[in-house]
Amino acid sequence: MLANRFVLKVAANKRPHWDQAIQAADAALKLTREQRVENFTELLKTILQA
Repeated sequence: MLANRFVLKVAANKRPHWDQAIQAADAALKLTREQRVENFTELLKTILQA
């Protein structure tokens, strides 16, 4: 797990966001470069349509 590589102090109020970011990073590490680009492209489309 990515979080185990780094020992960082995270404020309690930011911990939920930190945990989500770590999960997303762990998932991204399992994807190919093309899959990551595709996911990012879809995310940008969603953001720009809002």
